[in-house]
Amino acid sequence: MTEALQTRSAVHRDMCRLTGALARWSRGLEAPLSQTDIELLGLVLGYVEQYLERTHQSDKRAHFYRAVRLRAAGAAGLIDQIERDQAARPALLRQLREELGGLETADGPGFAAFRTTLEAYAKRLQEDVAREEALFPIAREALLESDWSQICVAFRHDGCAGAGTAARAQSSAP
Repeated sequence: MTEALQTRSAVHRDMCRLTGALARWSRGLEAPLSQTDIELLGLVLGYVEQYLERTHQSDKRAHFYRAVRLRAAGAAGLIDQIERDQAARPALLRQLREELGGLETADGPGFAAFRTTLEAYAKRLQEDVAREEALFPIAREALLESDWSQICVAFRHDGCAGAGTAARAQSSAP
């Protein structure tokens, strides 16, 4: 149980550090951006997209949220908000990419819009993480050991101790 949540918390800290560093870095940039700056920003946004896809796969999240909903009905509103937040993130990243693409020809106001969107994205991601972290004490209290075993199977590549054994047992079951 603890390993699954510790792993998720570590992923959250990494995401917040990454997006926070990107927003702080962007504050030091001045328009017009060099082609190198634009390319670097594009690479970093691409990494953020890949990192989020790899660490926040919807099927894994759905399994965790489903178990918490089952055992702690009062958590439904919080889970609903978390799911709305996570569903909105790809559109924000697309907006960042579009604004970044326009910077090659944009003047100061275009850059200012990009920086504002980037800072808003970083802030929103940090708020999303805080909401999901608020769910963890509820999960610790409500979920059964069997729930945690299934969650570890779903998150087996994310550092859940014992997940490999549970996954092998589940895959060899008739």
